[in-house]
Amino acid sequence: WQVICAVFGEGSKDKSTVKLIFANVKEDDILLREEIEALQRRFPDRFKVLFVLNEPPENWTGGVGFVSKEHIQEHIGLPSGNKMVLLCGPLPMNKAMKGNLAELGFSDADYFQF
Repeated sequence: WQVICAVFGEGSKDKSTVKLIFANVKEDDILLREEIEALQRRFPDRFKVLFVLNEPPENWTGGVGFVSKEHIQEHIGLPSGNKMVLLCGPLPMNKAMKGNLAELGFSDADYFQF
């Protein structure tokens, strides 16, 4: 959240594009959802969000299950020279994400784990 606020906050001259994959168990677990969605509406060309739920409600239109290689490829894309992936979450999830990133061709230099 701090990185997102630094990119899109008042007075920021940063022009980065941010693509967030935000995984939770249930819809009610999504922290800062209103704030995230407000930023997405304010910066539709620069801020994209994919919410992924393990236990989605019936009408859920976001991602389902654990964050997969397919979620990453569809939402973030493949490695490119100016792309950095930031990981933040429980250690088992980060370990799985590193495996998914490696399968997609990302190197250790292409991501940072908080």
